[in-house]
Amino acid sequence: MLRKVLLLLLVFIVMAGVSRAASSRIESSTGKIRITVFPFNDTSHREIDTRLSSVVQAELDTRDFIETIPPEVVRRVILEVEPSFGWAERRRFGTAAGVLWKIEPKMVERVSKKVRTDFAVYGDISRFDGKWVINAYSAGVGGVAVKAFTLSGEGEEEIPAKLAQLAADIVVFLREETIVAEAEEEMRKFSGGIYSLPVAVGKMEKLVPSYRGALPLKALLLDLYLRDEAHYRKKIVPLASALIAQYDPAHEADTRYLLSLSLDPFAVLARAHEGEEEWAKALAVREKALQVFSFDEESHRRGIGLDAYALARFYEKKGRREQAVEYYRKALSFLPGEAPEREFSRESLGRLGRQAP
Repeated sequence: MLRKVLLLLLVFIVMAGVSRAASSRIESSTGKIRITVFPFNDTSHREIDTRLSSVVQAELDTRDFIETIPPEVVRRVILEVEPSFGWAERRRFGTAAGVLWKIEPKMVERVSKKVRTDFAVYGDISRFDGKWVINAYSAGVGGVAVKAFTLSGEGEEEIPAKLAQLAADIVVFLREETIVAEAEEEMRKFSGGIYSLPVAVGKMEKLVPSYRGALPLKALLLDLYLRDEAHYRKKIVPLASALIAQYDPAHEADTRYLLSLSLDPFAVLARAHEGEEEWAKALAVREKALQVFSFDEESHRRGIGLDAYALARFYEKKGRREQAVEYYRKALSFLPGEAPEREFSRESLGRLGRQAP
């Protein structure tokens, strides 16, 4: 006889993830990132594995800017009902029959996703041929996965160490995601007059070294330096150089961020070189800007023309006629028609016995 199971729902017991989950519904003033680590799915055994999530949560708990919020657990008491055996009895007016049912209570747990949190961590583990693979995800509000992590290994003894490394990677990712917001808050305080410029610079300088991969942090610090170029002159060049070295035009988010600040690091670095009469360096920076950050093309083209003109005059004074001719011609190809340096370049080429292009 085929086994039939009838599940009768008797009671719901909702646990607010111990008292801490209940407290998470109250807006926190600590400024910490709230994270919920959900139990991982064990796809091989078709069950949830709370041991994996507990290792990740324990590691996240060691970070002072993170507050872990346990998920809400829904516990259901059900009755598992199945036929034990059938019976039949012959009686005077016919036959009576029936089924003796076996009824056993069973506790079932479900994890609710309705938790007020900033980020959620969840994943699954698959085991096969003595090996295992863990796919984990960190998702923001709304449940959309924003970062995926994959771990693999052999033997159960490797799992705890790999999970601890997973938690460390999640921490780096979350910190990079949130540190820009923290830096922007410091900028708002400066703009609102709460901080002086030196105080704002000091706070930003403490944030940048810890997360060198976050280009917006460098951009915000450079923007502060430019508020007093004379005072921060020696810091502008190395920071602008580092920002340009890191900049990748394929990362559209970084480009949008620079444009939102109306900040052109190529122009900043070129002007700094020009202030030191380092014309060749300035020219090279502006030429690179035309290739990867040409949002102010007209200004950079004029700058290249002026740098080339200055180089040509330098080489002419040194008696290096060929180099002088080369840069006078370059100046002519970039300077606008109304620029006085354009006419000077033509005259200089004539004086050197060369025809202007």
